[in-house]
Amino acid sequence: GQRYGHVIDPRSGRPASGVLGASVITGDAASADALSTAFLIGGSDLARRYCDAHPETLAVLVLDEPGERTDVFGRYSGATLEMLT
Repeated sequence: GQRYGHVIDPRSGRPASGVLGASVITGDAASADALSTAFLIGGSDLARRYCDAHPETLAVLVLDEPGERTDVFGRYSGATLEMLT
């Protein structure tokens, strides 16, 4: 009855947990892909610290919590985010 994702946390060797999805907008696709994987594993704290230190990076994380809370960090010029309730 347990579902697992395809991203493995290298610290434990087990599937990453805590974040259902991570999306990143930044200057190039390769960086966005790498960062979304890192934030999927590292969670909101890592995403917040990275976005605070790197302008022009926007991260959206859907957390695996009751109500599936969504965290948004940083900004990217020209990008808009519409949250549906």
